[in-house]
Amino acid sequence: MSAHKRWLVLGGAGFIGSHIVEELIDRGEHCLVVDDLSSSCAKPEASDQLELIVDDAGSERVLEMLGQERFAAVLHLAGSAYVPPSVDDPAMDFDANLVLPLRLLLRLREIESPPPFVLASSAAVYGDPRRMPITDETPSAPISPYGVSKLAAERYVDVFAKLYRIPAASLRLFSVYGPRQRKQVVFDLIGKTLADPREVEILGDGTQARDLVYVADVARAFIEIVKCAPLCGETYNVATGRSVTTADLAREIAACLGEAPEFRFTGAVRPGDPQRWRGDAGRLNGIGIIADTSIEDGLPATVEWGRSISMAAEEVG
Repeated sequence: MSAHKRWLVLGGAGFIGSHIVEELIDRGEHCLVVDDLSSSCAKPEASDQLELIVDDAGSERVLEMLGQERFAAVLHLAGSAYVPPSVDDPAMDFDANLVLPLRLLLRLREIESPPPFVLASSAAVYGDPRRMPITDETPSAPISPYGVSKLAAERYVDVFAKLYRIPAASLRLFSVYGPRQRKQVVFDLIGKTLADPREVEILGDGTQARDLVYVADVARAFIEIVKCAPLCGETYNVATGRSVTTADLAREIAACLGEAPEFRFTGAVRPGDPQRWRGDAGRLNGIGIIADTSIEDGLPATVEWGRSISMAAEEVG
């Protein structure tokens, strides 16, 4: 890959995107980040290696740039990355997670020798399968508008790769966690434990389980997929192969914080949320990419980050 080519990271100021940009910069690569900063976790600092454009990822300006500059790759992480908003507003989710990537693919179709395109998809495409682990071949049966839009976007990626020879792939991310994440179960449990170390209310009954993938592993996967994968429209599970229940996760987080609260389970679950996930990343592992950071290794840094932003909020307050 030519050293002078920049990586275009759409949504590069978000949770996962900011870690990808950080990893690319550490590797000596150059990045163009496009983000509207509506849900940014870390606004990138401009440098010799990094340029930030504050704009919508599907704006005319960005579409024009795709035809003007030869990028090393286009990593698409913009859009809506959460199930609950899709349940409340399916039309918004449709625009953010299907119309936007389609606009990008249509533009790439017009380019001679288009750059590799990698879509951030989700294990939500599988819904709530009964058989574990969830392999790359597990049938997709989404149970939320978010899962439907991600699956449809994957299908467009596959078709455009085959029909128009756009080198492309989709990464089906399981439950990503790590520093800078400001939603989802790990962040919520850290915040609740800090707010009340005596009692923590938790959705569900404690048996709900997730395959938690550390964000640094996910960042590396996005970069390595461009270098190692055939990019023929295929999908890849990004998972560890291990799952942890909500109850065990809450205990691990409390231990990291030096607390021992009583856990009160509500029994209620959010519409569109699966009960149990445990992934199998066989296809990804087969090309040499492995997400192997354990909870024991990834959680302390995440908890420490959560504690630091809580302290900062208290000082401001």
